[in-house]
Amino acid sequence: MVAVCFVSNKPKSLAAALDAFKEQFEHETLVVVDTAGTHSENKRAFEKAKAKKKIHLEQTQLEKTSSIAFGEGYGKARNAALYVSAVLNEDCVFFDDDTTPENECVELFEGFFTKGKKIVAGKYLGHNEHDAQSLFVELCAVLKEYADGIIPKDDALAFSASTIGGIGRKSTSINLKKGLVGGCMGVNAETVREYCFMPTAYHSEIPAFELLAQHYAGRNSVYNGYTSDEPPIAFHYHSEKTQDRLSHALEQEGKGRVVAMCISELISGGRQAIGEKEALELSSEKAEEYWKKVCFTYVHDKNTSSDLLGAAQELGVMRDFDEFYELSPKNFVPSAAETRKAIDSFFQAQEQWAKLVSKAKGKLP
Repeated sequence: MVAVCFVSNKPKSLAAALDAFKEQFEHETLVVVDTAGTHSENKRAFEKAKAKKKIHLEQTQLEKTSSIAFGEGYGKARNAALYVSAVLNEDCVFFDDDTTPENECVELFEGFFTKGKKIVAGKYLGHNEHDAQSLFVELCAVLKEYADGIIPKDDALAFSASTIGGIGRKSTSINLKKGLVGGCMGVNAETVREYCFMPTAYHSEIPAFELLAQHYAGRNSVYNGYTSDEPPIAFHYHSEKTQDRLSHALEQEGKGRVVAMCISELISGGRQAIGEKEALELSSEKAEEYWKKVCFTYVHDKNTSSDLLGAAQELGVMRDFDEFYELSPKNFVPSAAETRKAIDSFFQAQEQWAKLVSKAKGKLP
């Protein structure tokens, strides 16, 4: 069986999502993980849903386990869903409450698991660019298209303002190059018992999970489809604007990715502990790598062929875009203390995880 898991903080959206996916989970286990503020309101939609087995969990319920995997920050809600799947010894499939199925998602995930795939990347249609890094790349693309005369000014104005606000353009095709997305991904039963999300203060738990999977689930353990008719696909109705300025959100996500890169380096060297001086040196090195890969490529390089700054000036978004243009590697370097804390939290969570699942003996709290 498959545990079909919805991580939700929007009751109205959850009701619509459960209705849209109802035929896909009716013979599976339905898991809803929500917050203390939405748990009661979600109850009606949850009780209405029909499935072979149903579990409604408020994410703080697992804090009594004292596991750092369910502590503060990002990752804890997804870890709650992983934990349920692990205790039940079921494959885990994630959807968000602002998604609807474009194909037989659950059946496709099951097929991949049967073939031995451990972690499977589904795809988004609609608002498929939603994290800060993707939105930043999207903004650069809009400015480039306007500078090159591909899109008219009215469209460029609307697209750039929306992207800076946290909502990218709707896409009618999937991005095969994009890796894991939180609202359409699957993890097989073996892996959920051995590996969990990084509990982190940075909104980067998904890319961190993907990067570090090689060390816990094996090389090439994340499967990404090669053709457009292969992967499970969900339509993403992203409609909430980002709470932070996009440049700040990009910095925070970048710091999380830098920490994950540091962890990967440590594991490759057979280590877990790190001193403050080395933590700062290593995070600075990884921030340089991240900056070159993301910011330099999409701003400084592309500006040589298209006048991105000129386009930003014409569209009235110069103030926002200038913040991106002035980014440097130092913006993505967490403090030594933050880096050490994040690294320690990750290793503690992984060390506790398998023991926690085993201790449950197939019973949920």
